[in-house]
Amino acid sequence: METYQDGANAVLSQLDGETTDNLIASAIKTLPKSAVAEVMPVVKTKGPTSQWVEPYYDTYSKTGKIELLSSPVSMYDISNTRKNMVFSSNAVEDLVRMYTPEAFSSTLHGWILFQKNSQQRDELVKVLQSPEVSGIPASATIPAIVNTTQEDVYEYIQDQVMRVIAEISKDYQLGNVHFSVVGPYSIAYPMMRLQSHMGRIHYMCDDRLDHIYIFPTGDAAMSRAGLSIFEYADEVQKAVDSETGDLSYWVYNRSIIIVNPCHKRKPIIRNIKVS
Repeated sequence: METYQDGANAVLSQLDGETTDNLIASAIKTLPKSAVAEVMPVVKTKGPTSQWVEPYYDTYSKTGKIELLSSPVSMYDISNTRKNMVFSSNAVEDLVRMYTPEAFSSTLHGWILFQKNSQQRDELVKVLQSPEVSGIPASATIPAIVNTTQEDVYEYIQDQVMRVIAEISKDYQLGNVHFSVVGPYSIAYPMMRLQSHMGRIHYMCDDRLDHIYIFPTGDAAMSRAGLSIFEYADEVQKAVDSETGDLSYWVYNRSIIIVNPCHKRKPIIRNIKVS
């Protein structure tokens, strides 16, 4: 395989299958976090099954009894496997000839993250709208704007979000933890202001939601997170596209979003209804 120098970077002028495979595999291993992973921890599992175990104790009980609650995690279901075509082999060869390996990886990251973000957003919305989460009575209602200013509504949203955060923190005896807020785009500006003041608010917007959902972000060990992404593997395979007949690269992602097992005893994900 020949290369030529362009400044400090070696650019591939001829490709073999092994080189292309290695570049793609390397790019997958260094894939940045998705947008959804900014509002909850990602747990890498060693197999397609696992469980989330969380200690639970009733802060209002005098017994001081601590229970271990768990939620099963299974990624055998086909709905938990996402198959995305990255590029055809011809397109990959063209890209690698045009760019340095570093620029190629960056382009690949952007394309895969675009698809991964879209799929994880869909799953997050589905989880938040499930009876397990959305069936919890709203902690407050954001009224429609009538005889008031937009600024008043923004302040009301901020006040209600902070009140719900304080309630969750008290009920679960949380310290100075980060919280995530997910809701329609109307929350974007007030959440940006809260974020600038507090520095521990993570938020994400999706207009398919008509409630604002508030939960602890948790940490890398899942401790007291409202939700977690369990991820088994990102795999790359070469296969013939049945529609075009071209040899293509496919990325398989097996993951699932799980609700904290303590949520069934005492809601750790709470919501505010938006009129």
